Amino acid sequence: ELHPAVRGVQGIRDGLEWERGAGERHRGVVSLISVEIPTLGEPTLQAALESVRRQTLQDYEVLVLDSSPGFSASDVARSYGARVIRARCGLLRARYELHAASRGDHALLLDATRLLRRDALEILRGTRWEMVVLAEREARTGPLSGAIDLDRRLAVESALVDRDAIDAYVLPRYFSSRLLSRAMDAVRAELGGDFDRIVGEDHRMIFLEARRISGSIGIVEDPLILHVGDGGVRGILRKQIRYGRSAAVAAGHYAEICRRRPRSARGVGAGELAGLYLLYAVQLAGHSIGYLAGIVGGGGSV
Repeated sequence: ELHPAVRGVQGIRDGLEWERGAGERHRGVVSLISVEIPTLGEPTLQAALESVRRQTLQDYEVLVLDSSPGFSASDVARSYGARVIRARCGLLRARYELHAASRGDHALLLDATRLLRRDALEILRGTRWEMVVLAEREARTGPLSGAIDLDRRLAVESALVDRDAIDAYVLPRYFSSRLLSRAMDAVRAELGGDFDRIVGEDHRMIFLEARRISGSIGIVEDPLILHVGDGGVRGILRKQIRYGRSAAVAAGHYAEICRRRPRSARGVGAGELAGLYLLYAVQLAGHSIGYLAGIVGGGGSV
């Protein structure tokens, strides 16, 4: 049974098709994409795995690291043929362990809340960049989902004009496995003892290190991912508090973590602009609370 938010999205049950818009230790297997998914047992995990199973390109492997307290997520993952790792760990450690266990020549950093369009892997296999940004759509799950969707679109438009505009809302998810291995090793070396305390901003730190190694960055502007997140104020606050606490730990290593580049809202109507400002206010409030809590607690447990 799919999550209610997933059931309500047109096209999910009939093939996940929707209208198109305009390290050295890693040996890798030729023409195999490693789809790497950390999970806390989210109810959308099955839908995410189903979206992978229905891909037009079948040259892939799926790896799931299950940090949930029970075993149901692991059982679901195994039913889809995924290789499962059981470990209670932070998100950054989870991504590291997943990639260390992978065999593909390329890796897709997916989440249990992100569903692939049916031809996503086929499109990504045809790219020639070492890292690729995938545009996303946001499922309508709450009052701020529309603003999140608009913000993602504006972020992609900014990045198409200026690659330096790539930031927290538009980051590469598809990597050459060797580049990703080197980037992850660099993050681990930089964070040292803080490595296992990171549960947010992990993806951004990986990109910051990857960009220092390679300038080969591409963008697929047609949405290839549907994100089924929490579009409510409480859900966004919880997420941003978690990110803020991680940022307090990481800021001493990556000053860029606390920076956000402004993006143009040219052509956005007054109503949509008001929604964006509300979204930014909620995000800033949550992130600030988490950051301050992290500083007061000396970083604390994140």
